[in-house]
Amino acid sequence: TTSTTSTTTTVGTTTTTTLAAPTLNLNLGWNLVGNGSTGSLDVASLFGDTTTVTTVWKWIANGAKWAFYAPALAGQALADYAASKGYDVLAAINGGEGFWVNAKTAYTTQLPSGSMVASASFQGMASGWNLIAIGESKTPGEFNSALSATPPTAGAIPINVLTLWAWDNPTSRWYFYAPSLEAQGGTALSDYINSK
Repeated sequence: TTSTTSTTTTVGTTTTTTLAAPTLNLNLGWNLVGNGSTGSLDVASLFGDTTTVTTVWKWIANGAKWAFYAPALAGQALADYAASKGYDVLAAINGGEGFWVNAKTAYTTQLPSGSMVASASFQGMASGWNLIAIGESKTPGEFNSALSATPPTAGAIPINVLTLWAWDNPTSRWYFYAPSLEAQGGTALSDYINSK
């Protein structure tokens, strides 16, 4: 979870919302989080404390592989371990990228400040699995609609993604959304979720 403050600036017809360094609250264990601002974060600087972090992971969609960082490994040892597993070494998490942190304890850290990453910026997202983050507060349905190059008609549910997932660390459960199930109407989506 993160907490942020923001400022909005309008110049002509362009509006930019800047996120002041968001606070990232991590829980013990696996945390699925994201960088919803355009600022890039240096992984070793932010997650280099061996008393708080075990590993950090980022999915590279266009390479279909993981980038990996462990504060207990440094330099060549980190590079050698990553290479032995077919991973890249994780050095930076850019704006709009989601990532996993396996935390040894609950703690708080600051993400970089920057402009808010908008949902519409993912309209050209690669097919397959993507691990992303936005700076907006959107429902899954609103995010799915924002991926349409042309706004959908009122009441229409476009199929821009197959599924959306979010991990809830405190309950060790997944949140799930599928626009195809929402488009069926009624309780199709909730019935599917409850069946799992």
